[in-house]
Amino acid sequence: MSRTDPGGAVAGGGGRAALRSARSGALAFAGVASLGFLIGFGEYAASGGAYRLWTWLKVGSLYLASFFGAGVRVDVGGQELFVLRLPLMAGTALAGWLLFRAGRSVARAGAWSAGWVVAGFVVPLWALVLPARLLFPDLGGPGVDATVHAIAWQVLLFPAVFAAIVVAAGVVSGRAPGSPRAASARRIIAGGWRMTWLALVFAFAGFLVVAAIHPGRAAEYGRWLGSQGRGGTLLVGHELLAAPNAAFFALAPAMGGATTVSGTAGTRTLAASVRMSGLGPVAFIPPGGYPARDFGWIFYLLLLVPLAATVGGGRFAAMGASRPGARAVRGAGAGVVFGMLISAGSAFAAVAAPLSRAQLPIHVGVAMPSSALLAMAWGIGGGVLGALFAPQTAGVAPGEGAEPPLSPTSA
Repeated sequence: MSRTDPGGAVAGGGGRAALRSARSGALAFAGVASLGFLIGFGEYAASGGAYRLWTWLKVGSLYLASFFGAGVRVDVGGQELFVLRLPLMAGTALAGWLLFRAGRSVARAGAWSAGWVVAGFVVPLWALVLPARLLFPDLGGPGVDATVHAIAWQVLLFPAVFAAIVVAAGVVSGRAPGSPRAASARRIIAGGWRMTWLALVFAFAGFLVVAAIHPGRAAEYGRWLGSQGRGGTLLVGHELLAAPNAAFFALAPAMGGATTVSGTAGTRTLAASVRMSGLGPVAFIPPGGYPARDFGWIFYLLLLVPLAATVGGGRFAAMGASRPGARAVRGAGAGVVFGMLISAGSAFAAVAAPLSRAQLPIHVGVAMPSSALLAMAWGIGGGVLGALFAPQTAGVAPGEGAEPPLSPTSA
């Protein structure tokens, strides 16, 4: 085919666009993988050089799997001992931000480019995580080896689904506004996203306030961390990586739902929860008939967390719409998006792990579906309220107007 053949020019241009899209996904992967390797190197340093550095790089690969909710399985003698699920959502947030930007960067190349971005991200992830396997010879006794590895089907599925959704959102966000209805839909989605991150930020701030109100327990925990030396520093690092999980756990009681801790000892199931109750605005309900602990009436202020977040997001969603009805529809739509995002995030944030050497399975998570229904109610109610007080643009029909541009920061 000659150089002047239009078909060859189109094919060549398409190939270059595919490579650029795949490169965007690969760069996003490199950013996320760097965090996983940083954790592995931190554990290598905290261990004083125990095991080889290569082993800790494989540990970093397993952390990379955890960012997407994939479980890590421990086998002894070829039999499953337990499964650890610890989604460190700071890594999830980093992956989401990088993939969203990658999707925006290829938006003009067409919808097909999203597939190349996803492929550029997940293929190196699969190549890195799937072979990663830690071997501990004779750990279960003479000739009985223990192995640690990520659950393969979850590694194959979870990152691909996550990347596809986020990249598609980036592609849609990066396109021209299009029709008035399309612009209105984008504003609704952006308003729901704003509700979500505001609620999580406010909830985590409330979590820190709780620690300040109970300084004795916080100081006791700080002294215990100090006594652990480098291990305590490493634990603090893990807690920072799990800060988004804590935000979801704190948001559920603030909305009137519950965060539960449950475990199984033999045939007996134990459960405790933090929830709104008749004892007070927030109470700790321990298992086994022990008396509940009331956190105090000041915690009614936690109701301001979902209220402020949903009103602010509804106001943002309705900007540019002139009629009250159109503004209310946008606010309610943003509330639905908020309910869906909080429900998905709350389910994802759940932690499942064995407890110490007893291998007592323990689960920490948000009570569902009650918390999901409450998130939807808060989102719609607060969204409509905020939308009715949104700035108006005179003479602009619903869905029309010069609306502020959307971006990951403004949305």
